[in-house]
Amino acid sequence: MIFSWPQAFAAGPAVVGGKGWNLGRLHRYGFSVPDGGVIAVHVYNQLLDTLGIELEQLAGIDADSVLDASAAALLEDTRSRLTSASLPESVAHALDSFLDLRGLALAPLAVRSSASTEDGSAASFAGIHQSFLNVRGREAVHAAVLGCFASLWTPQAVAYRRRMGFLDRELGCAVVLCRMVHAPGSAEPASAGVAFSADPHGGRRDVVVINAARGMGEKVVLGSVQPDQVELRVHGNNLGVLARAVNGQAALTPAQETELAGLVWRIHWALGDGHDPQDVEWAHDGTKFWIVQSRPVTGLPLHTFEPVRKLPVIWSTANIKDAVPGVGTMLSWSMLNSMVDRVMFSAPREVGYPVPDGMRTLKRIDGRAFFDLTAMQWWTFDLTGYRPHQTVESVGGHQPEIPLPDGDPMRGPDGKRRKRYAMRLAKLLWKLGKRFPPASREHHAYCKSLRRRDLAGVGDSELLAVKRELDRRSHEIGPMVGLTVARTGLFQMPLEALLKRWFGDRAHSVLWRLLTGGGGITSAEHGYAIHDLAELARAEPGARLALQSADADPREALPPTSPFRRALEDYLDEFGHRAIYEAEMSNPRWAEDPRFVLEQIRVHLEQPAGPDPRAAARAVSREAMAEVRRKTLLLRPLVKWLTGKAVGAYAMREEGKSALAVSAYATRHVVLEIARRMVQRGLIASPDHVFHFSSYELDSFLAGEWDGAGARELAEDRARQRAELQQRPEPLDVIIEGDTALLAQSANLVARAHHKGGWRGLAVSSGVHAGAARALRHPGDGARLKRGDVLVAPSTDPGWTPLFLRAGALVMETGGFLSHGSIVAREYGIPAVVNIPGALGLLPDGETVLVDGDEGHVMPEARPSPLVG
Repeated sequence: MIFSWPQAFAAGPAVVGGKGWNLGRLHRYGFSVPDGGVIAVHVYNQLLDTLGIELEQLAGIDADSVLDASAAALLEDTRSRLTSASLPESVAHALDSFLDLRGLALAPLAVRSSASTEDGSAASFAGIHQSFLNVRGREAVHAAVLGCFASLWTPQAVAYRRRMGFLDRELGCAVVLCRMVHAPGSAEPASAGVAFSADPHGGRRDVVVINAARGMGEKVVLGSVQPDQVELRVHGNNLGVLARAVNGQAALTPAQETELAGLVWRIHWALGDGHDPQDVEWAHDGTKFWIVQSRPVTGLPLHTFEPVRKLPVIWSTANIKDAVPGVGTMLSWSMLNSMVDRVMFSAPREVGYPVPDGMRTLKRIDGRAFFDLTAMQWWTFDLTGYRPHQTVESVGGHQPEIPLPDGDPMRGPDGKRRKRYAMRLAKLLWKLGKRFPPASREHHAYCKSLRRRDLAGVGDSELLAVKRELDRRSHEIGPMVGLTVARTGLFQMPLEALLKRWFGDRAHSVLWRLLTGGGGITSAEHGYAIHDLAELARAEPGARLALQSADADPREALPPTSPFRRALEDYLDEFGHRAIYEAEMSNPRWAEDPRFVLEQIRVHLEQPAGPDPRAAARAVSREAMAEVRRKTLLLRPLVKWLTGKAVGAYAMREEGKSALAVSAYATRHVVLEIARRMVQRGLIASPDHVFHFSSYELDSFLAGEWDGAGARELAEDRARQRAELQQRPEPLDVIIEGDTALLAQSANLVARAHHKGGWRGLAVSSGVHAGAARALRHPGDGARLKRGDVLVAPSTDPGWTPLFLRAGALVMETGGFLSHGSIVAREYGIPAVVNIPGALGLLPDGETVLVDGDEGHVMPEARPSPLVG
C-alpha cells in the first residue's frame, strides 16, 4: 500500500499516479529527491467503496453545472464524508510503520495528491488538487491524506476532468509523502521555485526558464510573490544567460543559476527524452538542489514562422529516413537534433533571413525522427519564391503542400525582397565552391588524427575538452554541409530550363543521363572501389582463398606485399569512416568492423565479372550529350559547362555527408573511451550502453556535474524502451498535426502511389529495366541481390551503395532528387524510382517488375502500358 521511490517506479503511474511515478524515475536516475514515498491509488478506491460514495450520481455533474446549488451541495457532502472518515486500519498501520521506518514520523512533510492521470503529457492538473505543507505527526499526515482525496471533488477539479474528458472512475488518487526541504536553522529552504526546459509562454525550445524566490517555492507556484526570472539559452551542450530579472536580493547566485539550468536540462533528457519539455519544481537547502516534482509542459505554443503558425504541422520522414531509418539510440537522437537545425536553416541564416531561434525542427514519433515540412516549405518559398511542390520534389514526393498567398511571389515589395535574398544566396553558393573543399579536407584530417590518438591516459576534464572541440568543429562544418544541398540547384535549375526548350517533358530524363558517370561522388566511389577490390582478388589466388572464411579478416592471412591487402587497407583508410546507417552512433564503422565490405567483395566474386561500371556510366552521359548536340551546336558548350558544374555540386553534396560521417567516426572514438571509464567505475554494465546517453549527459559526467548515479538504470531503461519501439509497426511517412482541411493535399499516400495495376513514384535516375524484385530491409541482406535484380529498399544511406553496382534498377519507399540513393543511382546510370510508400510490401519478392526511371513508373512486366497521373 505504501511505496518507496524505487517501488513507485516499478509500480507505474496507474498505481502511484503521475507525480509519484515521476519522483520514482527521478530518484532512479540519480537526481536528489527528498526522502518519502507514495500511498497507492487503490487506497483511495477502497475508501470510496467503504463510504458508499456513488460515482454514478456524481457523474451527472457536468462542467457547466458544478456551481449550481444542487451540484455544489453534492460535492460538498462528498468532500465532507472523505475528510471526516478514517483511513482503513490496515492502511493507517502500514502508513505509520512506513513513517517510523523512514524516520519521518515527526519530520515536516509535504503531502500531495498524485492522481493516476496527473502530471502526464495529456494533462498536468496543475493547481487543481490540494497539497499540504509542513505536516507533522501521524494524525496530521492521516488528515492530509484524506484532504488530498477530498480535493478530487472540488468544483474546479470536477470541471477540469469534464473538460479534459476523464471519467471519475478512471482517475484514482495516490498521495505523495515527501520530507520538506529546509536550510539549516530555518523552517524554509534557502530558495525554491519552478523551472522549465522550454519557454512556456513563447514556445522556444532552446531555453531554460527559471523562476526563483527566497523561502518556500509554493509562493512562486501560487503567484503570491514576484519571483526572479532567469532565461538561459542552450546552445549545443553549453548554457548561457539570455535575460535576468531580479526583484531585490537575488534568490540564486549566477553559479547556482547555471547549476540548476544544467539539472533541468538533464531532467529534460532523463524524463523527456530530449523531446518533451519539463516543468520542474525545485528547492535549495543552502548546499544542494532538491527536485520535488517534474512533469511534461502541456499546452506549449507552436514556435515557428509567423505566417504558418496557424497551419497544421506536416511531420515528414522524407529524405531524413535515408540516414536515420529506424529507432535511434539517445546519443544519436541528441546529436541529430543539434545538427539538423544547423544544416536545415544554414541557407536562410547565412543570407540574413530571420529564422526564429528555438524552433522544434525534429519530432520523435514512436522513436523515429520526423522533420517539420511546413516550416521548410514556407522559408524556401519566402526566401526565394521556391514553390511548395518544388520543395516536396527535392525531399520526396507524395507530401502535402502548404497553401500560399495569391499572386506572383516575385512581384511587389515581397518579390523585391525575395530577389535580394536570391542574389545573396547565389553569391554565397558560388563562393562555397572554393570555401568548402579546403574546410572539408581540414575537418577530415583533424578527425582522423583524433582517431589515432590514445585517450586512455587523459583525465576526465581533458577528455571533455577534446569532445567539446570536436563538437565545435562539427558544428562549424554543419552549416556548410547544409549549403552544399542548396548549391545543386544553382546549376541544375538553369540546365534543366535549357533542356526543356529542346526536350520538353523529357528534360528530366536527359538531365539525369547527363549527370551520369561524372565521377567524384564519394558515396559512389566506395562502391566503385569494392568492384575494383573484387577484380584484384579475382586475379590473386591467395586473396580468393583468404576471403573464403566469413569470420576471418583476410589481411591476417595475406603478406604485406599482397596487392589485394594493400588495396583493402587503402580502402579502409579512405572510406573506413562510413557505415550502414552511419547516423546511428552505435553502428560500427567499416574500419572498426569490415565484415560488410568483405561480404560485398565475396558476392562480386561469386558472380561472373561484369563490364567496367565507370565506362558504362560514362557511355550513358556521352549518349545524352550527343542528343543535346543534335538539338543545338551553339549552346552545347553552355550545356557542357553547366553539366560539369552540376556534377561537381552533387559531388560536393555527398562530400558534405562524408564530413558528417567522419565527425561521427571521431565522436565514437571519444564516446567509447567514456564507456570504458564508466564500465571501469561500475556505472554501466556494458560499453555499448554508453550510446543510450545523450551528448549532454556525457558532457555532464565528464564535467563532474553528474557523478553517474543512476546511469546503469537509465541506460538499461532506454535500451528496453528502444527494443520495444523497434517492435512497433513503423509509422506513416507523413503525420499531420492540426486541421488537414487547411492543406492542399491530405489523401492516403499509399493509395495515391498505387494506381492502375502499377505504382507511380518520383523518377530520379533515367532508364528502363525489367528484373526480379528483391526486397531488402537492411543492406546486411545484400547477398540475396543478384546481378540485374531490382533493388527494393525502404531508404538508402551511403552504406547501401556497394549493392547498387549489382542492381539493375532501384525502387525506394522514400526519397527525392537530393537523396543519397538518387544521387548514386544517377552516377552509376541505374534507373531509379523513389517515393513509393509501402513498396516493400507492394512489390512481391522475386517477381519480375519493370522500372521506368524516365516516367517514374513501376509495374509488373506483363503490364508495360504507361500509367496516367
